[in-house]
Amino acid sequence: MRPILNRSATLLLRLLQCVLGCVIFLVFLSSSASADEPEKKVLIFYSDDVSIPGNMLADKGLRSTLKEHLKSSVQIFDEGTDSFRIPNEKYEAELFTLLKRKYEGVHLDLIMAMGPPALRFLLQHQNELFIGSPIVFVTADPSRLADLNLGANVTGVSTKVEMAPTLDLALTLQPETQRVVVVAGSANLDQGLMSQAKKEFHAYEGKLAFDYLSGLTVEARSLVGPAAPGRSQAAGPPPGARTRSAGQPGGEPNKCGARL
Repeated sequence: MRPILNRSATLLLRLLQCVLGCVIFLVFLSSSASADEPEKKVLIFYSDDVSIPGNMLADKGLRSTLKEHLKSSVQIFDEGTDSFRIPNEKYEAELFTLLKRKYEGVHLDLIMAMGPPALRFLLQHQNELFIGSPIVFVTADPSRLADLNLGANVTGVSTKVEMAPTLDLALTLQPETQRVVVVAGSANLDQGLMSQAKKEFHAYEGKLAFDYLSGLTVEARSLVGPAAPGRSQAAGPPPGARTRSAGQPGGEPNKCGARL
């Protein structure tokens, strides 16, 4: 069983390229930077675990680009929720109190909201936390922001998640494919992507056989029998991402992707 080529890394890089332009524009809109200008303060606010490989790459890219292109010094802070593993409502009040106390008297020149959960948290508390600081968001699915009133102090970039083109590429590379296995965890994000996959892959039914595996433990997934070599494709989260499986409410590194 061969895994379908994943476009998540390319998507992330494109998003970062776009958002970095917004970062530099917002932070230095009022005046050009100089060596004598006061140090700028930027907060990167994540929606999930900062140690996830994708977040680590984003953090590294943001830091290096800001320091490379800005003449004045910049101080970068990292904060965030852990929404993919632990629901925000369990600790949101305590997190708000901690951040308000921690950043009391600190003026942030810019806040980067990495994903919808982070943006929702910031907007919900914008009148009490980080007042007046501009926000730039990054999201892969603009539909998750449809119910938000962003306001004049918020901007960002988004793209459209499409699964059918990835399957088309896999079929071009391996036209003998007969079976597609779509693997996802039990988190809300996983379930949303699973529903989207079913809609996009509906047009392929009759030409290909589809198996949708959701909410299984890694051990249970590994018991799924392989199809004939070269005739089966596996779609799922990118290797190194975190996903939530049944019996593992805290999430785990995506061992399933590696096994596939």
